[in-house]
Amino acid sequence: MTTQHTPTPYGQGCAQASCFIYGRLAPSENENEVIARCNSPVTAAFIVRACNAHDALAVALERLVKAIRHVNTNLDFSGELEQAGAALALARGKEVAQ
Repeated sequence: MTTQHTPTPYGQGCAQASCFIYGRLAPSENENEVIARCNSPVTAAFIVRACNAHDALAVALERLVKAIRHVNTNLDFSGELEQAGAALALARGKEVAQ
């Protein structure tokens, strides 16, 4: 099993009763390949949207966590920072204790 996913951006398309998600198997390739199939256009759209936004959301959350940790305030953000850390761990493929 490879540790790298198909590079984004992904796209979607539907033909008859089947929907597919496509992407380039390598950044240097010019042709899109089907990388997954599903039965619902709504599910396909959700997967494509989530995958295409994943990296930007993770980077933004990491930067926000760093910024909050360096702000002098009397407010307690420990719960939010813990939740953000758990979300980032999930986004990076790490197990999170429940």
